[in-house]
Amino acid sequence: FKKSNVNSISTIFSKYKILILRNKTSNFFKYKLGNKIYNENLSNRSINFLKIKTDNKKFNILEDKNNEILKVFHINKNKKKLVLILFVDGMSNYLSNNLNNSLNYFGKANQFSRVFSNAPWTLPAFSNLITGQYTSTHLNYSPKSYYSNDKEIDQISKIKSKLTIFEYFQNKGFVTGCYSPYVRINPTYNFDRGVDIFKHCEGSSADEIIDDLIAQIEFFKDTSNFIFAHFFDVHHKQKMHDRLSDFIYQSEKNFDYIKLNKTNKKKSVKRVNNKKLETFLKQKNFSEEMEIINRIKLVDFRLQRLYNYLRTKKFDDYSIILMGDHGTRLNSLNPTGNILDKYHQNIGFFIKDKKIKNFSQKKKNYIETIDIFPSLISKYGSVKSRSIIKQINGKNSLFSNMKKENVFSESLYTSDYNLLINDQESYQYSSYKINNNKITSHIETKYYDKNQKEVITKNKKFPFNKLKKLEKQHIRNSKIKK
Repeated sequence: FKKSNVNSISTIFSKYKILILRNKTSNFFKYKLGNKIYNENLSNRSINFLKIKTDNKKFNILEDKNNEILKVFHINKNKKKLVLILFVDGMSNYLSNNLNNSLNYFGKANQFSRVFSNAPWTLPAFSNLITGQYTSTHLNYSPKSYYSNDKEIDQISKIKSKLTIFEYFQNKGFVTGCYSPYVRINPTYNFDRGVDIFKHCEGSSADEIIDDLIAQIEFFKDTSNFIFAHFFDVHHKQKMHDRLSDFIYQSEKNFDYIKLNKTNKKKSVKRVNNKKLETFLKQKNFSEEMEIINRIKLVDFRLQRLYNYLRTKKFDDYSIILMGDHGTRLNSLNPTGNILDKYHQNIGFFIKDKKIKNFSQKKKNYIETIDIFPSLISKYGSVKSRSIIKQINGKNSLFSNMKKENVFSESLYTSDYNLLINDQESYQYSSYKINNNKITSHIETKYYDKNQKEVITKNKKFPFNKLKKLEKQHIRNSKIKK
């Protein structure tokens, strides 16, 4: 939390004052409301969340050196809206078909099949989401910022966009929350811009994060909430030990895992001959794939509690999105062996919206991660605020009639830049070497059909020239220079 200006608290009149404070040893929080003095119970050596009904009376905090005010909210009764984005790490479109509870909550008509992540890993994918920009525009891709003391690296890794999705909704009067156990979703990247409640605790499992989501909605039930939550359980088990719940979705079939693993390893070698690339991709064998399916079913099991809670609430408006940040490389789905491919970038996506009950006409449209921000601006903003959409890469592909013809996915990592262009199920994959965000050399360009089978240049029906033009235009509009 960032420290609040205590001097302004008494000058703003509202029905409720909500204070977040750090308390050392005091047993009470002392304040004056109108002409009376009150004492509220406090927890020692802890962060305290206090909700005080002020009914527009003058409010003053009585000085106590043991209390440090971190955040103050002034809430009057207004429209209660909820915008909730649930990020399931590694949830590809393929894996999303295992989410029976989610499918039941959102409905089959609201499960999209052609949503693509703009990045192959979480840090840039999160930045894609909150800025509405491609990685080659926001340039937040360095994995070293969190650990490094190098000021130059730190500067490169921070988001520099004029506005984030958190800032936008905070400006609209929403209480904003960000919850993630991922080590890099933290304030050192400037990710706390516009975030009222930012919780980044490694090891937090889906059930713990869901508890925080419900708590925020309940605590701030008299106003609107914008919440982002990241479930990391599919990536790996969040606790240092197994719990009973970790075993509930184990397959009940009888498998000879040793034999199946050996068989899949042979297939993997045939599919990818580049040993260095194969090591980097860490191909999943059969038992690992079963474990991933087990974990994503467990996330879905825990999400059911959130869905049951949301069914009991009434909001003036809401948009609830469940999506992957990127896919998961499975041994059964990686025909190209590239860092970017159709199956890894094609993410699971569900949406539930109060005003649009059925998205069946849009569910097969192409949508990118960068489109979420401008789509929500279009729905929850005035005509004036929609001008922001012109400043970012994404388009309002969710709440408009537009249809995208192509999508872009990028991998920027240290000195490598890879670009995948999907144009109506025709793919171009290009690799470059970069230095200081400038292309220094071209490595290769490959072409693939909708089945990810490589296409040779003799095929006259394949749109080679169109894909090359799209690549040229994309790089020209980015901050990656040739």
